[in-house]
Amino acid sequence: MAYSMTQEATNTRRRWGCACGCLVVIGSILLALAILLIISLKSTPPVTREQMANPNTALYGEVRFNVEDKGVSEMLNSIVSVKAPELVSAIKSSEFAEKFIIPQGTILVDESDSGQWIAYGVIQPANAATRYFLRSLLQGIAKTDKKTKLRDDNGAQILSIDNGKWAAAIGKKTLVLGADNTRLAELANGVGVGKDLSTTQAAAAVFSPEMQKTIQQMDIERPAATEDATIIMGNRAGRIRSLLKWVEEEVDSPGLGQEMANDFAARAVNLDSIQWLRLGIDIQSADTTIFELSAACESPEQATIAADVLKQWIPKAVSKKLKLTITPEAGIRGNRAVVRTQVDGIKQYLPK
Repeated sequence: MAYSMTQEATNTRRRWGCACGCLVVIGSILLALAILLIISLKSTPPVTREQMANPNTALYGEVRFNVEDKGVSEMLNSIVSVKAPELVSAIKSSEFAEKFIIPQGTILVDESDSGQWIAYGVIQPANAATRYFLRSLLQGIAKTDKKTKLRDDNGAQILSIDNGKWAAAIGKKTLVLGADNTRLAELANGVGVGKDLSTTQAAAAVFSPEMQKTIQQMDIERPAATEDATIIMGNRAGRIRSLLKWVEEEVDSPGLGQEMANDFAARAVNLDSIQWLRLGIDIQSADTTIFELSAACESPEQATIAADVLKQWIPKAVSKKLKLTITPEAGIRGNRAVVRTQVDGIKQYLPK
């Protein structure tokens, strides 16, 4: 009997030892998972514009994701609800733009030495969990769509689309859409020219003198409350002509840029004398958007001429294949030519 009681006590201690050991292991695992979860959901410091731009950046823009804005909300409903109606309410109720992405995107357009314009769109995930989800999403697309190809470039996952015509990349910092080249991986990893410099040094290193001056003057940090996007361009010799050539290629209207330049010249306005351009975009609804184009001229007289010419030519810069209603209004603000254009009929081209 004494032996049985001793043996029973030993067995009891062993059982408690095993139970406690298991609890310690489980507790350690749960603690590790909790730490990983906290780290993965910890906010990522935003990538600055100096980390993204380079000396060839001709256009710089900021897009603000505000799901509470009536126009943006309606546009979101029209695009997303077609395939996933439940996602719209989820995005709004969970304040998606604040929890999963930094609520400001970036548009960059670089002008190469040969005059080629290359555009990129940058979205910044708010944390590591979102970046992991986006990586998994790209991997899933690559497995199911034979027209895509996935590769790694210095830690960035790049999904080449339509035989390399464009690509999507998710790296250590951002999600980027644009041309399939080495710049794409740099943007995704946030390793631009100014990554290790102070803000002042970086601005001097990555922005051309005309772009630095433009950013300072245009006050892009404080756009109008209704603006959903702001795009700026610092001008230099030949840049507006290069921009017009890019536009005419995009809208498939050969000669458009030269004809517009001729109209400016006929009225004694030199395109190279325009200091900068600014485009403000206000999404009014899923069907209507207002674009406000400003051009800084040398004098109010030249601004008046520029506003008149731009008012005539802006409708022609929209592809003839699109059945849109274009309503421009022109005016001046000091030395600035301002053309405010309402575009209606957009909804017919949204996903159905």
